[in-house]
Amino acid sequence: MDEELLELKVDWVKDPAGTQLEACLLAHLALERAQARLDLAVRLLIAVSAVVWLVAVSPRFPPPSWRAPLLAGWAAVALTVAGFSVAQRYWKKKLESRVARLESGEPPRSP
Repeated sequence: MDEELLELKVDWVKDPAGTQLEACLLAHLALERAQARLDLAVRLLIAVSAVVWLVAVSPRFPPPSWRAPLLAGWAAVALTVAGFSVAQRYWKKKLESRVARLESGEPPRSP
């Protein structure tokens, strides 16, 4: 489902208001946003990792007092990547379940 075209079949008789289609499209939009945030966070982690690696290789620069904040920043970005990864997986599963419900012709759930 990562690089596929999303094809939705709607049963307008069972869901004339299109609430299931709307739910699928909203989940797809949320998944796209989660993937974009994850991509950005991974790039940021790579950049911060490069800086941390340069600090580890160079014993004189930067001063030792900068090392702890740099490592804390790296850890914060790594935790952010983990959180965005969980969100991306959540929305992917949510979209899959909503598409399956839409394609099965199941009546929409009331909010």
